[in-house]
Amino acid sequence: MLGSALHQRPTMTTSSANDPLPRSDQRPPADSSLLSGNAALTGVTTLYVVNPSGGERRRLASVLESHGASIRELSSASDMLSHVDSGTLGCLICDSDLGGSSGLHLLAQLHATGVVMPTVMLISPGDVHGAVAAMKAGVGEIVVKPADPGELLHAVRSVIERARTGVSQRESVGELLRLQSRLTSRELMVMRLICRGSSNKQAASEMQLAVKTIEIHRANVMRKMGCKSFAQLVRQAVMLENTLTPLNHPIVVGGRR
Repeated sequence: MLGSALHQRPTMTTSSANDPLPRSDQRPPADSSLLSGNAALTGVTTLYVVNPSGGERRRLASVLESHGASIRELSSASDMLSHVDSGTLGCLICDSDLGGSSGLHLLAQLHATGVVMPTVMLISPGDVHGAVAAMKAGVGEIVVKPADPGELLHAVRSVIERARTGVSQRESVGELLRLQSRLTSRELMVMRLICRGSSNKQAASEMQLAVKTIEIHRANVMRKMGCKSFAQLVRQAVMLENTLTPLNHPIVVGGRR
């Protein structure tokens, strides 16, 4: 989608990479406290791991089983649909590509039958549009493939905990608007461009700025929005997308400096 730049392995700097969705092995290690204790996931409902690759499905299941979770491995959307009903309680860990179907299509089918469960979706590196679509569809967390064990555990525990406590899977709109108000007009534009899939180079061309300037703005956006990962920033952007305020209004934004 964004060309060969998405498959490069940039060094871990604050925001110098052109790849808007870095691979999991380019991210800071997960908080070790998430992995502490042999029963870190004990007591949670069944985790449904849906992946067409037997080897990858087994790898993901092994990571979760090692922390006390009850796992059901499934190879396709049809398998998942045949194992659940509207009374099913669980957590879905689903690949975005299910061979003849997609993770989003499976999610839509589940919702149509009254099955709603906390969901983690695995997406390809650089698939920003897929990440945005997943979050709009109600996916709680996204993890870039190949899934790092620590990052996977973090995502699963996060969606389960939010579902248990009744906390929304998205940040408060009011809080996001407060954070967004701290951005300059250029930072706001950079945020929008990179969250829609533009690389730093493409954003620089669009805004007629140097790539280095875009990198600085991108770092400022991450800091001001309180984001530790690009996936979190995309989630915030999705939340804000349909919130029309003076900061978001296209006419106002077009006139800001």
